[in-house]
Amino acid sequence: MSLWRQSDAPALWQGRNLAERSELIELLNAAVAGRASDIHFQIDRPVLALVAGKLRSVTAWPLHKLHVERCLFWMTALPSVTARLLAGQDIDHAFNAPDPSRLDGFGHPAQNRFRFNATACEHDGGTGYQITLRHIPSHPPTLRDVGFPDALMEHMAPQQGAVLIAGPTGSGKTTTYAAMLRWIIEGNTPIAGNILTYEAPIEFLFGDIPSATCIVAQQEIGLHLVGGFAEGVRNSLRRNPALVVVGELRDAETIQAALEVANTGKPLYATVHANGAAQIPRRLALKFPQGEQHQALANILDTTRVMVSQVLVPAVAGGLTCLREWIILDDALRQAVLDAGPAGATAALRRALAAGGPRVFSMAESARAALAAGQITAETETLVLRRFEAMP
Repeated sequence: MSLWRQSDAPALWQGRNLAERSELIELLNAAVAGRASDIHFQIDRPVLALVAGKLRSVTAWPLHKLHVERCLFWMTALPSVTARLLAGQDIDHAFNAPDPSRLDGFGHPAQNRFRFNATACEHDGGTGYQITLRHIPSHPPTLRDVGFPDALMEHMAPQQGAVLIAGPTGSGKTTTYAAMLRWIIEGNTPIAGNILTYEAPIEFLFGDIPSATCIVAQQEIGLHLVGGFAEGVRNSLRRNPALVVVGELRDAETIQAALEVANTGKPLYATVHANGAAQIPRRLALKFPQGEQHQALANILDTTRVMVSQVLVPAVAGGLTCLREWIILDDALRQAVLDAGPAGATAALRRALAAGGPRVFSMAESARAALAAGQITAETETLVLRRFEAMP
């Protein structure tokens, strides 16, 4: 029995079963051709894809448990994959689907690349699974592709210190960083030399981007390096990096290691799970024990140069467009936030955004500018303003 209410739109893939690995590849390629960003596999529902912010059926029929288990094995090649999930372990992995309708520069089928997470979940009183895949374009985008604001460009290649990008899951943080990295690799910025990325999993590939100034080494945590992001960041200090890119600052150990990189005079890019630029320092400081939070806040402020937050919203022309806010820290603002302490840090930064000026740009300003440019509707602008004004 399907638990999904079908829309009038036809399914993106017309196949009738998932008995072979080749059918999974056909399904994924069809979803990509239909401009899907995320693809979901779950028992008793059809395969569903997020297209321009809305769910759409990829198959016209619901998945059985066997379908999902087969797909798990084909995607991971791990005989014990279901046992790991049933033991409470989730799985982050990457999967490539060759697409014979497109050829690469060597005449071979181009690869549609995906990162995915598989997690056990409740199903009908027992345990089922959900697989969520995200399509990763094989070629890194440019800053123009991601609509990066010109006003921020000169601040994106600091000779030392951190550039932090925040946003909810699916807000395009990794895509923005990929565009920034491509700009550095192809361009002539103060950053030159050995660029090291630590990702889980690796998404965009930079091996075929020509450069006269940089080399890039990408490491997948758990594959190329045992341990977590903190171990990856410590690894970078032994390799004379020109830039360190950390997939996520997710715990105190990783944050502390990242601060050490920035304190050695190296630039660092990292993502943070926060819903606004003003929330970033407090969100990071709260990862530390209570007695260490004020010092952590001081260290974070001292090493951070730029904080950006972004969100994807429906575009008038179809698809999604990115709205961004940012804060470029100076000594006066750092001191004001530090004086407010961890409890008042977010409020102090919100006041700076509300006051405006050449070093800040709020999400409200971004929404108004997008409306004036005809990129979003008035309804979308209102929803964005309500969401960010209501944030704690």
